[in-house]
Amino acid sequence: MISKRKNKENKKLLYARIINLFKIDYIMLFKCYSYSILKIVFFFIAIGWVIHYIYKNYLVFEGFGDDTKNFENLTNKWLDEITLNKDPNEAYKLFCSDGSFIGTVSEIKKEGEDIKAYFDYFVNLPGLKVIKKTHNIAKVTDDVYTNTAFVTWSWDDLDEPLSTKIIFTFKDKCIYQLDTNKLPDEK
Repeated sequence: MISKRKNKENKKLLYARIINLFKIDYIMLFKCYSYSILKIVFFFIAIGWVIHYIYKNYLVFEGFGDDTKNFENLTNKWLDEITLNKDPNEAYKLFCSDGSFIGTVSEIKKEGEDIKAYFDYFVNLPGLKVIKKTHNIAKVTDDVYTNTAFVTWSWDDLDEPLSTKIIFTFKDKCIYQLDTNKLPDEK
């Protein structure tokens, strides 16, 4: 893994190389009558594509890109909707239209309105709160990420906190599948 300082140095070096590749006398370009406005527009679009490709493929290192933080925030938003806001509708809105949910004690895969119905039950557990959470986010493809989160829950009816592993599968910035599992007791 590349350190943040080395990452910053690599970005500066790559930016300098990009600028050198496209050193063009822009005033001459605009004064030249053989270029039409359309050609100039396409020229700048092509430069944008090249910069985007270089940024996407060479400047985003695992752990330093914005994507992992986005999915951590989305996970935290789901947890907040369940525990702090107690709003099953907002928690449900974070799911993809074809999303699914498998609860800790349920053996039935829930989809659509069944997800919201389960959350309606879950948010109403008295004293529901998150005691501890950790995130483990991994990129699967450009539009699919997973977060194997370890969450310790507490609510009034529990004798001791409940440790769970929640596997979030994100597709296109929404929850495609959420699978929760109770962890074995530590002894």
